[in-house]
Amino acid sequence: NLTNLVFVGVNQTRSKLNDKNVRKALSLAVDRLDVAEKCYYSLSVPALSLFNDKNEIAKNEGSIFNLEDNVVLALEYLKKSGYSNINNEGYYENKSGEKIELSLLYNMDNNTQTMVASTLTKNFKASGLNVKSFGVSANEYKNAVKDGDYDLYVGEVKLTKSFDYTNLLTTKNVLAGSTDKKATDFL
Repeated sequence: NLTNLVFVGVNQTRSKLNDKNVRKALSLAVDRLDVAEKCYYSLSVPALSLFNDKNEIAKNEGSIFNLEDNVVLALEYLKKSGYSNINNEGYYENKSGEKIELSLLYNMDNNTQTMVASTLTKNFKASGLNVKSFGVSANEYKNAVKDGDYDLYVGEVKLTKSFDYTNLLTTKNVLAGSTDKKATDFL
């Protein structure tokens, strides 16, 4: 039972990502079981909350996420944001023909992050979301995250043995400057 947490960081300052419904659609589009099995060779477990599922805290807090096929539910959140038409490429767009086009930053020097980015890109595409992944060196990755130069990024953090994640939720780099939000505001 390690305390490593892999996550997708979201830059809410980007216009499409400041819409809570778009963020929820992105969260629902992630097939957490797919990521755990393909990228971590089934040596990890998909998180159903912010805590390791084997921890007593997780049992008390309950699940935020589930492992069911959430593509239909993701579409409901896209519709709430005005993205209900599907184009010839299979991506959802609004009445003006605009689609959600996002980039997913990852550290290309990290083989696992490369696999995670590839898997996530496929997950997003299956939900009609146009997310392109791009890898940069470890140093460029750190600088881009620090500067908020991303739409989404693959992140990993090792939590303390007490599973204290408060630093993750209040770190300027993670929240792109927003420290007055609740955790569920970012889902």
